[in-house]
Amino acid sequence: MPQFDPVKVWSQLLGVGVNSGKPLTKVTTFPGLPSQYVKLLTQAEVIFKDKKSRDYVKATCSKRLRLMMSSSATLPSTVTMQWKNVTGHRILENYISTEAGTALCNRVAGSGKVAGPGCQDCGAPIGGMNTRVVRFRDHTKSSYDVLATGSSHGTEVTEAQDSSSVIGELMLKGEHTATHYWMEGNQVPIKTQDGWIDTGDIVQVHKGCYKVLGRLGIKSINSKGQQVSAVTIEKKLLSCGDITDCYVLGLGDTQAEQKVAAVIVLNPNRKVNLEAILKWCGEHMEEAEVPTVFKMVGEIARDSMGHVAKLRLAELFPDTEVICYHDTKM
Repeated sequence: MPQFDPVKVWSQLLGVGVNSGKPLTKVTTFPGLPSQYVKLLTQAEVIFKDKKSRDYVKATCSKRLRLMMSSSATLPSTVTMQWKNVTGHRILENYISTEAGTALCNRVAGSGKVAGPGCQDCGAPIGGMNTRVVRFRDHTKSSYDVLATGSSHGTEVTEAQDSSSVIGELMLKGEHTATHYWMEGNQVPIKTQDGWIDTGDIVQVHKGCYKVLGRLGIKSINSKGQQVSAVTIEKKLLSCGDITDCYVLGLGDTQAEQKVAAVIVLNPNRKVNLEAILKWCGEHMEEAEVPTVFKMVGEIARDSMGHVAKLRLAELFPDTEVICYHDTKM
């Protein structure tokens, strides 16, 4: 399809033409993104209102489709449960990297009756894939501390950690990991550290299960159908005399519509409120650049090198599944 249309997708999944009512080619596998599943569920509430329709959808999807997958980020548990109720399918979640292909998989799909290792979130490393969860020591990302190491046999937290749950950046190394990108007709080596690829993704590992919490180095935010620069928005906000410090981030994954969020510190020497800040933004920024979420704080936590503490920022957005940060230091 040239674009994602929830009505047409439901039509394909059920095998019936939208206008013609004629049978369509059978679809057996559906690889989707979290944002697509959310849109399909929203549309289902509109077009499948009565019990007879809902029963038909569940019976048809259970019979026609072999597998439904999600591979961009961890699905919210509410979406997983709703999708199971609507289609009878438990979505197979995994983590796919351009450089490494499928790296993590929760290994459980279909009815969900079969228990297995890593059956939560994005799952656990697949066969032939090794993982590291690390904390880089500075912005050069030349040295790091290893918090956990994993393979298809399980993930072990290092002795320095006193918990079964750790949060850090995900690194990958595997039998089929690519060594080069193909760019403009040339092979460009993929930057690695002793063969390990830094994904730039912040993950949490809990009892061997991996969950994506955020993405680093995401310069652009998909806001209102446009790609806007988080750094540019930040510079504009800092030019406002009522703001003494700020950090701009994207709420939601990069493959869907995101919200521009701004964590700001107001000038204590001025009497100012959020309404005045919004008015200033409307006068000095493009419409797509104006943050739709503001968090006002007394200060923005930073490390000894001056880098924003990402995990402290994430605490301000507890209901957001994936947060995108424009710089590369966690």
